[in-house]
Amino acid sequence: MKTSMLVAAGLLAAAAGSANAAAFLTYLDPAGAREVHYTAPVGNAAFGTLTTTAVVDLQIDLTDHGLGVILFDNLTYSKTAKVGAVTMNGSSFNAEVYDCNFSYTDGANTVLSGSFGVGADDQDGGDLFINGLSGSISSNADAVGGSLAYVFGPAAIQAGNGAATGLTLAQWLATASLAFGDAIDANWTLTGISPRPALLQGGNGQNFLQNFDSNAAFSGTVAIVPTPGTAALAGLGLIMGLPRSRRKA
Repeated sequence: MKTSMLVAAGLLAAAAGSANAAAFLTYLDPAGAREVHYTAPVGNAAFGTLTTTAVVDLQIDLTDHGLGVILFDNLTYSKTAKVGAVTMNGSSFNAEVYDCNFSYTDGANTVLSGSFGVGADDQDGGDLFINGLSGSISSNADAVGGSLAYVFGPAAIQAGNGAATGLTLAQWLATASLAFGDAIDANWTLTGISPRPALLQGGNGQNFLQNFDSNAAFSGTVAIVPTPGTAALAGLGLIMGLPRSRRKA
């Protein structure tokens, strides 16, 4: 096999291997008061509202791609969402979460923003699950899971992150000929729910959760893909490495 073919094959293999792994996003439950606030619907409203504002440390794990773990300290995290009517499954509460928007900002610059169930009703959003004093809110990229989407913003990577410092996340990935792909999933773990969850009959006759507050931690995954130029260059290298007769064919 010619050297050009070996190099091109190596590029394709490296790109494919890296793209098969995701980046992992996490923040731990921040210290202090409960940051998640749910308000039951008022009057004949068909949904309750969920809001969150907190200062969090967001970690973006790119270890599988040879790019280490990037840490953003003291980001402002905010989230708003609608929560639909509740169904019971044994002792657990279940509801759809939709029209959700969230963001992580460093000063005036966005590190990451996202959304799910936007423009949907209470049938095509993320899922709220509560059992006892804990639960979760989860979403994924499927339509029935809320069509989760992530957007990585222009915020510079903070000091203390080695060679990545000062670059944007997209620029840091580009040093390895990689880019962010589609969102895969998002999960917020709810703990310390207070008061104990209870049902409230709304003005429209449906059951909803009564007001509560909780703590939360976050984990999510996003696909990593080779930049278009990497795949094109590798493909061109393979073609150029073929015998002339095979290229004509």
